[in-house]
Amino acid sequence: MIIVALVIVFGLSILINKIFFNYNQQNLSEISITDRKTWKTYVSANFMCEIQYPSNIFEPKRNEALGREMSGLLQLIPINDKLKNTNFQFIVFHPVEEPTLEEYLQKNAKTKNWKSVRIAGYSGYKMEFETPSEYSMKRFYIKAYIKKDNNIYEFTLTSRDKNLWTTKNELFNQMLSTFRFFK
Repeated sequence: MIIVALVIVFGLSILINKIFFNYNQQNLSEISITDRKTWKTYVSANFMCEIQYPSNIFEPKRNEALGREMSGLLQLIPINDKLKNTNFQFIVFHPVEEPTLEEYLQKNAKTKNWKSVRIAGYSGYKMEFETPSEYSMKRFYIKAYIKKDNNIYEFTLTSRDKNLWTTKNELFNQMLSTFRFFK
């Protein structure tokens, strides 16, 4: 009797896990990240730049103290469970002491595994890494950096779900492709 109950409980847990995993994958695949009609534009007049993001996935997180977004800081949070535990952040560090982006990253980056990228016509670096195994809550990061004048522009996508990493990396790259400076 106990063995039958254990088999039933074990089977139900596998079924629930499979349904939950497929539900998340199905919802994520239904998200259109290539359809730019739903994308909104964040503009930083202070740093004369903009980036677009899919408004069917993210919404800006307001600064609680100010009751509004801050120029040079964009935090996006998921609007529903489709990308649960996934966040995007764009931040401008101004001014920085380091004369080159490489020196800034040597001092501040969590990893030394950088790949060269071009963002808005500027040379930069992209990296992917995860929190060390001793952390109780695992996080996966995609970061990109460029330097213009005395400013470092940092783009970060964080997630707790590695299973959908390819799709999130594609989303990150598409968002980066919309970043531009204006005069």
